[in-house]
Amino acid sequence: MTRQFALDQSGVKRLKVTYLWNLTSARVYLDGKDLGYFAEKTDFERGAIFKLPDGRTLLVKYGPIEGAPFLKGVHLLHNGVPVPGSAAIPLPKWALAFMVACAVIPVVSLGGALPALLAIGGVRGVLSASRASRWSTGIRAGVCALIMVACWGAFGLVLITVSGGRTGTLFMSSSREELLKQIEATYTKQGFRPENVTQMMGNFRQVCDKMNNKQCTDYLRSSLQQIKNARYTD
Repeated sequence: MTRQFALDQSGVKRLKVTYLWNLTSARVYLDGKDLGYFAEKTDFERGAIFKLPDGRTLLVKYGPIEGAPFLKGVHLLHNGVPVPGSAAIPLPKWALAFMVACAVIPVVSLGGALPALLAIGGVRGVLSASRASRWSTGIRAGVCALIMVACWGAFGLVLITVSGGRTGTLFMSSSREELLKQIEATYTKQGFRPENVTQMMGNFRQVCDKMNNKQCTDYLRSSLQQIKNARYTD
């Protein structure tokens, strides 16, 4: 992974931090020149202070964002001052409300890839906007509110524009076992006798065993939608 940062108000991203997914082999560059190196994950998390050519110092480490311990990133302190865009900038308490509002979209939709993407995009947008030190608190809160509204607006637009059949399957779970449980519960709710439900669930499992995971998921989603829309007599 590669992260770039500006150390001053010019906005020029002179500082670059690169590291592998497991937080090893982390390197710090300034103006394209190697400034420092972390060989191990523990070293990167512990951090180190590097002396810059102008005599100032730069603390670099990897860890949780203050105010959002469930999120982590690269902490940078330039002469003791948090570098904009780095994890050293704390998350305002009020921003959590906007993040949660975006994060619940997949919960409302009962899963699905698209709602999850909207939630992730919203949380990341709020995380960035709420910590943009160049803006006043009012502007940051306003931008976060717009991001939240945009996420829910996009979610609502999808519900409106996608056809009825696809709407039902678009936000369904992608888990085979979860879909099978929902099918079984729907059959039971429809009034089928337990022995018949057991037999039909066995048939679904046999069909799925002959498919790959995606084919099985698509098959179960389509079947579940049809069962929900139908009215049966047992």
